[in-house]
Amino acid sequence: MIISSSGIRGIAFRDLSPDVVAKFAMSYAEVMDPDSVVIGTDTRPSSDVLKEATISGLLSMGVKVYDLGISPTPMVFYAIRKLGVDGAIVITGSHNPIEWNALKFADSEGMFIRKEIMDQIVKTYYEGNFKSKVQHCLNKRLRSVHKVNVIDDYINYLIRAVGYFDKINANMRIVIDPAAGSAIKVTAIALKKIGCRTIVVNTDPTNPFRDYEPTSRSLMYLKDLVKGNDLGLAHDSDADRLVLISDDGKILDPDYTLALVIKAFLEDSLLGGIQSNKVVVNIATSQLIKDIVKDYGVEVIYSDIGERNVIDAMIKHNVEVGGEGSCGGVIIRRINPTRDGILAALIIVGYLARKGKKLSRVIQDMPRYVKFHEKIPIKNRKLLNEIMKQMNNSFNSREAIKLGGLKIILDNGNWILFRPSGTEPVLRIIGEARNESELVKLRKYAYDILKKTIEEVEPGATRVFSSYPIRER
Repeated sequence: MIISSSGIRGIAFRDLSPDVVAKFAMSYAEVMDPDSVVIGTDTRPSSDVLKEATISGLLSMGVKVYDLGISPTPMVFYAIRKLGVDGAIVITGSHNPIEWNALKFADSEGMFIRKEIMDQIVKTYYEGNFKSKVQHCLNKRLRSVHKVNVIDDYINYLIRAVGYFDKINANMRIVIDPAAGSAIKVTAIALKKIGCRTIVVNTDPTNPFRDYEPTSRSLMYLKDLVKGNDLGLAHDSDADRLVLISDDGKILDPDYTLALVIKAFLEDSLLGGIQSNKVVVNIATSQLIKDIVKDYGVEVIYSDIGERNVIDAMIKHNVEVGGEGSCGGVIIRRINPTRDGILAALIIVGYLARKGKKLSRVIQDMPRYVKFHEKIPIKNRKLLNEIMKQMNNSFNSREAIKLGGLKIILDNGNWILFRPSGTEPVLRIIGEARNESELVKLRKYAYDILKKTIEEVEPGATRVFSSYPIRER
């Protein structure tokens, strides 16, 4: 089981058994003390069983439950404010493989809980002392489950909030791949309401066409399908991510999603523009964002990876626009203070419709970078922590950004990021360069650093690592 600031995740029925899930739901209720909580799930085979366990845990603590059924995570977070409840639990493995699942915890403002709250929940889980709270809750008359549907409310709210569609009928033909996940109906309904014609593929939850994570490898089958249409959109299983496929069949790096949203704010003064003259992105986000905003006097502020880290930086600096470009995650704090792939889709479609341009033409005018994404399996967490500690000690603050990982920035602007994953037992390595030849050299440099560090930490340990890491590019 992997515990992060947003919740818990692991292999369903092995790490996340129903009793573990019920006990974590009870721990959430013990710490947060909610009167009511909203619940949503993705479409994984394990999600219904884990939802019932979650509801059982909440009911045992006297919590009133609103059940949204299959729902994108951003819609569940919207429902917190719409229904006036005290928090949410989403049962979704997000981008992880089908055998995984997770509980994501939110607060009463519709944002992921903070790390210190998660630490209290974990402590309560392991201590397991719920007796006094259960006795108190027996006196409450809140032990009930209510089925609720907020799809239309959510979609209408986003369309009104974006504001493009008062004057624009987005007459575009769009291919949607919802990853056979929770946005199977939602994204298409939203786009039809603004005048688009949609083709929705990969809609059978029992037989998803691809991995849930929308990468260039998993989306390869869409290239020819999108050609001849105006745009392709791809989500992960809970629709907090969005990756774009252009009209000429090119699968764009996830950073382009955030880049296009920022362009809409800068060029069209969407929602009054970027009023704080700042945007917040995580440290794995492309240099592309800096290039786009530099002529507007907008500052890019970096945060650690993780949605709550980005949100906290946005709050600290009073920033309305931000996200995690590295995964196609867009956050518009004023509209929905969470990564929202459906909101991002509406903004980008509105932007393209207003410009009257194809996506392939728009990206021609944008800087181009290339990236590699790789994962090195390291199940020994102690070894992984020692590797990161040694790497951090090898670089000073002038050479690197140290925010939950190590981002080494070279003189030519190319960069490498080493970071332990918060969702898998792996070391993630991301590199970005201006062209393919520089990227090859950058990748070699990254592995030279990693091998040298591993040998310093545990001589001979490099022999246990595969020569062929998991490639994501």
